[in-house]
Amino acid sequence: MQTRRDPKYRHHKARNLAVVRIEGKDYYLGRFGTEESKLEYHRRLADWRAALLVPTNTNGNAEKSDIQTETDLSVAELAAKYWEFARQYYRKDGKLTQPGIRIALRYLRETSGQAKAKYFGPKALKIIRERMIVTDLSRRYVNDNIARIKRCFRWATEEELIPGDVYHALCAVSSLAAGRSKARETEPIQPVEAAAVDATVVYLAGLLANMVRLQLLLACRPSEICQLRPCDIKRRREIWMYEPKRHKTQHRGCSRQITIGPRAQDLLLPYLRRDPQQHCFLSRLGKAYSTDGYRVAIARACQKAGIRRWTPNQLRHAKATEVRARFGLEAAQVYLGHGSANVTQIYAERDRSLAEKVAREIG
Repeated sequence: MQTRRDPKYRHHKARNLAVVRIEGKDYYLGRFGTEESKLEYHRRLADWRAALLVPTNTNGNAEKSDIQTETDLSVAELAAKYWEFARQYYRKDGKLTQPGIRIALRYLRETSGQAKAKYFGPKALKIIRERMIVTDLSRRYVNDNIARIKRCFRWATEEELIPGDVYHALCAVSSLAAGRSKARETEPIQPVEAAAVDATVVYLAGLLANMVRLQLLLACRPSEICQLRPCDIKRRREIWMYEPKRHKTQHRGCSRQITIGPRAQDLLLPYLRRDPQQHCFLSRLGKAYSTDGYRVAIARACQKAGIRRWTPNQLRHAKATEVRARFGLEAAQVYLGHGSANVTQIYAERDRSLAEKVAREIG
């Protein structure tokens, strides 16, 4: 069978419009060379490809799948069903933990929404990926969105909404490799300089300044400093232990323990006199700081200080750099809480001891 070439994105010079000819018919896409016209081109191309992927029988009618229940769903209908599932499943404390799913599904609907889900394949997925690249999404974000779309079809396979080979075919689409695509690359998160932290805390309220200092000492995530409560702290021996109620790898069955050394204890002690169930760091409204509120406060202080903006995540990177330089890679790994749920008890004891050593000296 001969492969049909994609219709080309062409320039109608007389009208300065972009045009594509599909099955003998011209479709005008908007002003030539604009991002809008290129997006419209990819949408038209996706619809054309989806039509080609529908097999026909000898009577010219679309063939029926062996699965007769809901396999005639369009891609848009399937996306809607998955969204209903996802917004309940990916939820913690009343908040959606995977907001990127909505964006990924929007690209899926806009590019291939009218196609039958059971005929959606790798080429259609790659067209969506190209559209993401055209809209200047970063390579990593494109890969994340494609992975979310794959999860949508994996769920549909589990629910028997589509034939099983649909999802397995999509798995053949590999992630974009660094430097081997037109997708924009992003700079890695860099540690914030100590001088920048010192300049910033001058313009932060005392409580917020102490949040910054404490997060830097503990090398914890912004969410973990915002949700800290007295009842989450175990004050025992020389080193205290903080066990966050919620953390990033909780859904994988992983535990999270943050060691608190003498310097961090001195900073934290005044805030432990609150009600044990109340958050340590409260805003003027009496509510716990959100990660967004914490980040915005730092950004405003940076602006007042006249320095380049940095984020709370960079505090964690800064401490990781320091720990690795002084104690080695293994110490940095355990102090930041990077690990596996399958680590044996022997390694857990060793890790806790090493983390406590770091906390004793610099935390």
